[in-house]
Amino acid sequence: MKKLLFVLINILILKNCVLVTAAGPNYASSKETYQLYYDGYIQMQSAYYDWEFGGHVYNGHMRYTNNASIDSGRIYVGPGKSASDGTVYSRSYRQWDTMNPIAPKTRFYYNFNVAPTNAWPMYRLSLDEQKNNWSIENTFSVGGFIEH
Repeated sequence: MKKLLFVLINILILKNCVLVTAAGPNYASSKETYQLYYDGYIQMQSAYYDWEFGGHVYNGHMRYTNNASIDSGRIYVGPGKSASDGTVYSRSYRQWDTMNPIAPKTRFYYNFNVAPTNAWPMYRLSLDEQKNNWSIENTFSVGGFIEH
């Protein structure tokens, strides 16, 4: 009986640990604790040229949702001030889970907005300026989700 209990506890602990990584200092993570709450974390550094992404991350966000009763909205990190900004920007967020056993699964979404070195500072441009600026076409987003 003790062995079975030990195995079940370890399965529960391992099931609830989720880490989403990107290269270098640009990553996001989510950890579920006993089906009560989720701890999310996202960080980015603009000075790091991310070869995986093919540019510099200028901002990012994370979000928890189950498309029903849970929606944290976007929790932003950054923006970096330039492609040489060495500051590591980070955010943490705790989202409580619903106690409804038939609720949809909660998803942790994360996204990084990436720009080439010569496209700075994109985040300061208005929408009209972005439409008329050639470099906005060179920016893109990298992200994904995890279902808890």
